[in-house]
Amino acid sequence: MTDITSEKELFNINNDKLLNNEKLLASEIKNLEAISDQQLDSSYPFIVRIDGVSFRNYTRGFNKPFDQRMTRAFIRTSADLLQRFNPLTIFYQSDEISLVFDGYLTINAIEKNPREHMYSGRIQKLVSVLASYTAAKFNKYINEEDWSDIENEHVRERLISHSAYFDGRAFSVPNQFAAMASIYWRKNTYELRELLRTEKNWDMLNEAPKNIIYGTFLKKELYDLECIDRKTQQSIIAKRSRIRIGSFEMNKLLPTNEEKIKFIMSKYWNDSNTIIDNIEIPNWWMKYYQKQDILTTD
Repeated sequence: MTDITSEKELFNINNDKLLNNEKLLASEIKNLEAISDQQLDSSYPFIVRIDGVSFRNYTRGFNKPFDQRMTRAFIRTSADLLQRFNPLTIFYQSDEISLVFDGYLTINAIEKNPREHMYSGRIQKLVSVLASYTAAKFNKYINEEDWSDIENEHVRERLISHSAYFDGRAFSVPNQFAAMASIYWRKNTYELRELLRTEKNWDMLNEAPKNIIYGTFLKKELYDLECIDRKTQQSIIAKRSRIRIGSFEMNKLLPTNEEKIKFIMSKYWNDSNTIIDNIEIPNWWMKYYQKQDILTTD
C-alpha cells in the first residue's frame, strides 16, 4: 500500500493518469477497501449483534407495551438466521438478535488448512450480509401477520412498504465464558423494567409473557424419526434436527456458570440438561416445530 503522502498525490484531482490506468486504479481502490476490512481471529468465539434501526418510530401504532406479532416475526427471522448461518445459539430480545459462534482450535501453529470463521471473519462482510438478510426476512414475516386491527393508514403503509432495516456489529470474545456473558448481559431486563414502570406504570415481571420478560433462545435440537430405508425397505430410526425455541430465567434453570456455558456453546438444545429439555414450547411455534424435517450431517 502506498504511504499517505504518495496516496494524496495518487488521488490528486489533477492526476489524469490514474483514471487511464485501469490496473493501477483497481489495485489502489482495493487497497483502500482493505484498510477498514478487519478480520476476526478464528481461534476465538465471536458474537454478531443485529439491531433494529429506529424501531421506536417503526413500531409507533403497534400494540403497547409489546406486540406479539412483531415478536413472532423476529423469532421466525431468527430461526432462518440459525438455519442459514449455523450459529450455536441465537438469543432474541426486544428488537435485537444475537448470534453466538465458537472459535476453532488449531492443532499446531503450522496446520495446513486451519478452519476459519465464515467469510474469513471479515467484519464488514459479516455485519452487512447478516443485517441485510435479517431485514429481508423480517419484512417478509411482519407482513404475513394479521394487521387488520390497525386503522391508521400511515402505520399500515409503514408495514407494507417493507421499511424495517437493521444495523449490525461483530466482535471476538476471549473465551466461551465471555461468549455466554455477552448473552447473559442482554438478558438483563432491569433497565427495561424500570422504564416501563416509570413511564407506563406497568409491572413487566407480573404482567408480561415469558418471552417478553426473558427473551427467546433458539438452538437446533436432535430427535429420532422413524422412516423407511430406501435400499432395504426396513424401518429405521434416523437422526433429524429441528429448531427449538424457549424462554426461561437463566439463573433459575442454569445456576452455575458451567451450566450456562454448556447451554450457550453446545451445538444442540438437548446437549445440555433435562431441565432445559422440558422448557415449554409456545403453541404458535408448534406448527413450525413439528413440520421441520432436516437431516443432520452428524
